[in-house]
Amino acid sequence: MNNKSLVPIGSIVKHHGLKGDLKVFLYNEDSETLVSGITFWIKDNNEFVPFNLELTKGSKSNFLIKIKDLDNRESCSFLLKKEIYVSRSNFPDINEDEFYINDVIGFDVQNETGKAYGFLKDILLIASREILLVEYQDKEIMIPNVEDFVKLFDFENKIVIINNLEQFIEY
Repeated sequence: MNNKSLVPIGSIVKHHGLKGDLKVFLYNEDSETLVSGITFWIKDNNEFVPFNLELTKGSKSNFLIKIKDLDNRESCSFLLKKEIYVSRSNFPDINEDEFYINDVIGFDVQNETGKAYGFLKDILLIASREILLVEYQDKEIMIPNVEDFVKLFDFENKIVIINNLEQFIEY
């Protein structure tokens, strides 16, 4: 497996019960990627180790997994606090005008005249609104992902163009 095609989607929080169930925190609570039968990876000592997901259950706030051949608390203790990765090929298909957040993380950020203003560090969901988190001169700038500000996501050149960007920067 090419490590560059692996995407972090959550982390293992704690044990649940005695039979090897684990509670998982998903970075995107609406994610439909982690499903029974899928292979996922855990990074251990800079190596990615594959595991087979036997079962998922619970709700968004109490998402549980069961890993094949790990049938008790002790056998899966080494997975606690580890990040879960899946292959990009396991992501559900999306419409042509949609994208996954991890597709734009790291894009350069520019204003409408082409002046560089750092890079896109993350997209946050705050009060049901998407907020672009831009890293610029060792500071984080929060910009609402609305048409008035975000002009274009240029996937070919890996650039986000933002109108009136200067108003978000405190000098």
